[in-house]
Amino acid sequence: VSNFRAHHLKNFPEEAFSVIVSNQVPYSILWRCYDFDGTTDFCKEKGISYLAYSPLGEGILTGRFNKGTEIKEGIRKNNVLFTEPIFSKALQVVEELKKIAEEKGMSLTQLSIRWATEKEILSSAIVGARKSHHFAENVKSFEFKLEKEIMDKIDRISEEFQKENLVPSLELWVPNCLKEDLEKIGIKV
Repeated sequence: VSNFRAHHLKNFPEEAFSVIVSNQVPYSILWRCYDFDGTTDFCKEKGISYLAYSPLGEGILTGRFNKGTEIKEGIRKNNVLFTEPIFSKALQVVEELKKIAEEKGMSLTQLSIRWATEKEILSSAIVGARKSHHFAENVKSFEFKLEKEIMDKIDRISEEFQKENLVPSLELWVPNCLKEDLEKIGIKV
């Protein structure tokens, strides 16, 4: 299944959980709504893992964007993470993560991929690469191991961002969100 929340999955008969093995969801350091709305716990209980898409937060977690970046029309224009005031706050998290990556001798991209793939709920992550050097950098993320202290530190940063700036029922794409959820986080629609 894809983008199913716990309230969707609870509508299935029990025997369905013998064939539903994964839930393809957006999942990254900056996007953990499924962890906070009960979906992750429900999926763990039923033996369903996540196939994470957007583990680099549509590129925010590569460090390629900054405060002056103009988000033009396209897929990012409708992404909550690229909409103010969330975008500016996400960039603050990126700066914290860059320091951790530097201490580990990794790129921000590698740190972000490694964090996601070390999460127990993930079976795999879909990581885009437009150029061969992006692919090479992504693959090198598996040469690193993030110690428990580092995972815990990133989790704290991630959870703080999530709890202070997003709401658990939020969807990644603005058009799919409830107006009241967007207003709670300061996005005017």
